[in-house]
Amino acid sequence: QKRHPLKVMTTTTTTTTTPKKQASSTLEEMANDFLSVAQEGITIPPKLKPPPLPKDQEGMERLRTLVTRRAWGDVLSVCGQMLRGPTSPYTQLYSTVISNADIEDEEFTAQQKDEMVEILTLECHAWLKLRRYNELGR
Repeated sequence: QKRHPLKVMTTTTTTTTTPKKQASSTLEEMANDFLSVAQEGITIPPKLKPPPLPKDQEGMERLRTLVTRRAWGDVLSVCGQMLRGPTSPYTQLYSTVISNADIEDEEFTAQQKDEMVEILTLECHAWLKLRRYNELGR
């Protein structure tokens, strides 16, 4: 089947592009093609092959990056390390909240409290996305 070039109208000029390969024959191939290749004019990175995570990210920055990539399994892992890890700055605050002990205002900063709430929220959100309802009910 012969392919005709597509005409794309922009505000200033008209450009012509020619499709580079045959159209996929199955719905699965079409979806794979769409998700694997960055589309023209769209700045979203390819969804099936995103660029690697930056190695210099840690803590909340890494967690937020994983959320934007919808890497819910990794979000759960990072949340667990941040809330229950031996070297995490949130471990003591999390233990205090879980044990229902009184929190002294001087003991933790407002930023630590806000970030711990965000971590807990993202962990619950990841449980919902992964349909881990048993963990959510605890």
